[in-house]
Amino acid sequence: MRKIFGGSLVFSLVGAVVLGGVFAWTLSDTESDSAEVGVADFVIQYESNENILGPAGASTFVGTGGAHAWPSEYDIVISDNEDHELRIDTVSSGQGECSIADFSGWIDIQSGEVVLPAGEDNYEDLVFTAHIETLDSASENCMGRTVGYTVEIFAEVGEAPGNVSEDEYLGS
Repeated sequence: MRKIFGGSLVFSLVGAVVLGGVFAWTLSDTESDSAEVGVADFVIQYESNENILGPAGASTFVGTGGAHAWPSEYDIVISDNEDHELRIDTVSSGQGECSIADFSGWIDIQSGEVVLPAGEDNYEDLVFTAHIETLDSASENCMGRTVGYTVEIFAEVGEAPGNVSEDEYLGS
């Protein structure tokens, strides 16, 4: 019994050393690189037409604008979806109740989706209009007040035209 136990112990140790030594013979290699993160920037030009708001229930065209893309590595896409915003920020103080809740605003993109191409300064045909509605809930106390607002146009970063696709790189 001892010979069997001893023999199997020796056989196990020899097997572990031989097989463990074979499995331990592995190789690896690494390389490091870096990729630059591109930049994209655009600015809107907005011009108020200084119209007078009201009366209750009426909507008023308050301004128009466009966009300018600075030189960038990416196309900038301005869609004609409903994400754009005219936000009512303030209503000047006065006598009686009147608040930002008495007004709402929206943006209409007149030109449809616009792509401002990467590269040079781009003045494209983005045209938008801004509107403010004096809601039916607005009382006469809102007369003579000044409404402060912010126009916000959203853009998406598109493709970097100079990038090479995987298929182009691999020749597929």
